Amino acid sequence: MIPFGATVAAFLPAFPPAGAADVTVIAPVAVIDVVSGRAVPDQAVVIEGEKIAAVSSSSSFTAPPGATRIDGTGKFLLPGLFDAHVHYVDTDTFGPLCLANGVVFVRDMGNATEVILSTRNRLNRGDLLGPEMICTGNIVDGKPPVWPFSEACDTPEEGRAAVRKLRAAAVDQIKVYSRLKKEVYEAVVAEAKAVGLPAVGHIPESCTIDDAIAAGQASNEHMMAFGALLDRLAPPSVDRGQDWSGGLWPSGRFWFLYPKVDKAALATELRRIAESGMVQCPTLVVSAGIANAVGKKGDADPRMAYVPASLRSFWAGDKYEGFGRFMKAAGPHMKDMVGDMARAGVPMMVGTDLANPYVFAGFSVHDEIGNLVEAGLSPAEALRAATTVPARFCGVDRRLGTIEAGKVASMVLLGANPLEDVGNTRKIDSVWLRGRRFDRAALDGLLVEAMETVAADEPAGETKVALDLPGEVILRGTYAVKFGPFPAGTEDFLITETADGYEMMAHNKPQGGPQSPFVVTCAAGPDFAFRKAAYRQDTKTPVDAEYVLEGGSLKATAKRGEKALEPQSLSVAPGDAVGTPAYASAFLTLNRLKMRVGETREIRSVSFGYPDWKPQAAPLKVERKEDVDLARPGGATTKARLFKRTLSVENMTFSSDTWTDERGIVLKTVMTMPFGQLIAELQP
Repeated sequence: MIPFGATVAAFLPAFPPAGAADVTVIAPVAVIDVVSGRAVPDQAVVIEGEKIAAVSSSSSFTAPPGATRIDGTGKFLLPGLFDAHVHYVDTDTFGPLCLANGVVFVRDMGNATEVILSTRNRLNRGDLLGPEMICTGNIVDGKPPVWPFSEACDTPEEGRAAVRKLRAAAVDQIKVYSRLKKEVYEAVVAEAKAVGLPAVGHIPESCTIDDAIAAGQASNEHMMAFGALLDRLAPPSVDRGQDWSGGLWPSGRFWFLYPKVDKAALATELRRIAESGMVQCPTLVVSAGIANAVGKKGDADPRMAYVPASLRSFWAGDKYEGFGRFMKAAGPHMKDMVGDMARAGVPMMVGTDLANPYVFAGFSVHDEIGNLVEAGLSPAEALRAATTVPARFCGVDRRLGTIEAGKVASMVLLGANPLEDVGNTRKIDSVWLRGRRFDRAALDGLLVEAMETVAADEPAGETKVALDLPGEVILRGTYAVKFGPFPAGTEDFLITETADGYEMMAHNKPQGGPQSPFVVTCAAGPDFAFRKAAYRQDTKTPVDAEYVLEGGSLKATAKRGEKALEPQSLSVAPGDAVGTPAYASAFLTLNRLKMRVGETREIRSVSFGYPDWKPQAAPLKVERKEDVDLARPGGATTKARLFKRTLSVENMTFSSDTWTDERGIVLKTVMTMPFGQLIAELQP
């Protein structure tokens, strides 16, 4: 399960980094010892720079001269929280929201390798406001993969090569996924161990839990393969149901067998899983979130005010309805299984699957802690699942996870005891991130800033744009766009030829959908090869971005209003198709391919503008069909070239039929998506 702000500069002046000479004393305070599961009263905790210098009895402690003293009377100091399963797709809001909720460390479980490595490094250096991170980079999956940011592997050799590639890029773990063949999966896990990286992720549909234990997979997400375990334990006479997932998760249907399974036999299996040491990351909160997609129930949650428009559009539509109905029915069985696992001693850690429907950055960590307690864990066990277990699993337990002298001062000061009521983890007074304190006023400021960032991304009102480019005009025109039979906006465009190539400019004005209006210009060489582009997202606080090819990468810089955003970089190979989100842009990309009738190309599409300004890449198949007579508005017909394009992105397939004239000008495009058809047609 995956699925596709506030800037650092806004906060650094208000929260300068702690220096080696800075000393803070929190006393008297009750320290939550998550290992023993007790609150140790009347403690003094000394912070020097970014480290915890000492933890001792407050009655015998004397603060050093000049130390900042924080009164912890009636308060409880908890180690900073972990979210062990995120997709960190929005640095502008996720960082502030995580910190505002006491989340100091995350494990990113699938993102484009280059992009997430840059984000990880900036977070860990402190250049970007937010929690520390480890990451997997591209997912290792079968062919075809579920997600476009995958290393698609069909043979053991390809699997081993993918692991070596990711290891060379410096990822922290290797994520395996659902479509891997068994022999490829085993090769991937073995190679990961050989290069010193844990294999984590989905147990593939081709494998059982026993296979994963034998291979040595270190963590399992979403209780994958537990459905198949229930299938093995349930009586043969029980109806197994039908695959609701379209082949993505066939064994998911077996969750409905849970009430039919002999619980003593299940307990025996779970004890064996516990003995293996494989850590489970159940992500109950995302199951509940996807269930809330049914009837858009989750839209009523006030935390939607913190969700960026790009994520809201990803959650929208009917694509989660079927999955949501399944999760609504299966969710209680999954929660009961978590209780069974706890009683069997299976190690578990808190993860939310952030970026999926109705999972809220930071906030949902507290939801998941509560889910674990509801499932049957004690508050102490649930707190360990959010602190010591993921700290050890992520390899940072020498630095984080407990409050001890010598560890990093990433902590949460609470107003009430979470061991008495785990919901008290939400009663946050202050958060320390590597020695830097965010008091309640600062945390509230982070929340306000995140909300303002989201509001700023809402589409602006109608604006007029003058289309003007150098060179000789090839065509100035307008595309009328429909969503099925309904008007869906327009795109005005201009294409010119210059002394050194071609230029295109478009003003796209969508109507009735999640996409924001935008203006884009693009310059290409005489061979139609992309050179540079500029993109303006026409929102209440506009986003302006520039793109240029440099050293085999598409470099992107942007600002929202006057605030600089994190630069982006995406590798581009010579055969990649680099384009813009404008319909008119196909004039450049299709002419660049120079395809003959009957030819098929499988290439990589690199673009931007959907869901936001950041560059994205996805596999693209292009076929040039026989030329046809195309009916035009007004009743005339014209000879047209026909191209069929298929793009795989965000676990969905987008296909389009595009007709061009002999110059390559797009006359009509029909894009078919899982949620309907968009038709763009050049007006006379």
